Amino acid sequence: MLLPKLIFRSNQPFQNGKGWLQYFKRTMSGAKNEQSIKFDPIVGATKSAKPSGPTPTKIPIESLPRNIRFYRWWQTPPGRKAVLAAFITGSGLYVAQYWGRNSFLMKYVKDFYHLYQGGITVKLDVHTKTNILPEVFQDMEFSQEQRDNLDVFMLNLNDTYSWGELNNKAMVGIPFWFKFQSLDEVPLGSLAYGRKGTAVVKTLNDEERSSEHARILAEGMVLSDNAKKFVIAREIVKVRDLKPHLVEGSLGAVCIMMCHLFSRKINDTLKLFKKVPLVRGALYASVLNCSLLIYFASKDALNRMYQGKMDQGAASISREYAEGGVEYYTKQLQRNAAQRELVLGADKLYNMKGEEVYGIIRFKNKLLTERRQICQEQLNSFSS
Repeated sequence: MLLPKLIFRSNQPFQNGKGWLQYFKRTMSGAKNEQSIKFDPIVGATKSAKPSGPTPTKIPIESLPRNIRFYRWWQTPPGRKAVLAAFITGSGLYVAQYWGRNSFLMKYVKDFYHLYQGGITVKLDVHTKTNILPEVFQDMEFSQEQRDNLDVFMLNLNDTYSWGELNNKAMVGIPFWFKFQSLDEVPLGSLAYGRKGTAVVKTLNDEERSSEHARILAEGMVLSDNAKKFVIAREIVKVRDLKPHLVEGSLGAVCIMMCHLFSRKINDTLKLFKKVPLVRGALYASVLNCSLLIYFASKDALNRMYQGKMDQGAASISREYAEGGVEYYTKQLQRNAAQRELVLGADKLYNMKGEEVYGIIRFKNKLLTERRQICQEQLNSFSS
């Protein structure tokens, strides 16, 4: 009699509609949201939901296409280290070549900028070598070691320029018209203007040689001894006191590393590695342009600052040097204005006053009128 009673009680919940309905709800809810009981000795028994659906499988990176593997590799630790090493190497090479041009590479720099005539290097004229340079050395109180460290040669550029450090090794290049002492020595008929490395060369015809612009050009090439001493002393101040290549070389290295740091920071902040490579490419191009803008703007500002200090240092030597500075920049303006009318393409280089023409962004050199004004103010100080 006990067994039928037990069977009857076990089937009792299903005798009415409510028992079947509750059983169906419990079954369906358990199928949709399976739960497991987790026992904790402190908290007690808790229910945790089991993940529904199939477990996603991780695709091995070896089975991905080559381009996807290439893009993903850059966000891995080895990829980031490789990028950092490349930027450090690039900044180091920039510093090496910039400093090298002013030290161990000066021999090749001199060979490139040396003035050649008929395949033979043009040597300094006797007057500059025996009169101008000894007076400059004496006025600037040169030691014998400093005289031996300085190399002066004829330059194929339109203005003097210098490289190196006077305490170690330095050189100053002067243009070819330093040897002219009168208008008769200026060979207007044989002057050829063109860009180095190209076959485009222009010579003055008979009408141009007899023009007013040609006369102004010839007068601008004949400098007094004071003007010659000033411009040589100006470059010596650069290699002896300023040494701008140390700062400018470091500036390039800083901008290269800044480009890397900015790109990496933006990548991590905006999580651009999860986006298409085109987005990262646009970021890198933007950061590169900003870094170049900062570099050239800073470089030009430093160059203008150093030019002012060079003029101030040379003009302060004596009254004669200040007078030579005023004369030198006056005649440089004359030469530039005359070349604008005579030389092919010079109208894009100089304006009608003889100042250099620049674009919107870059402003490489200090205005010649400003540099002349520095010398004029120093000359006025000697008069007062």
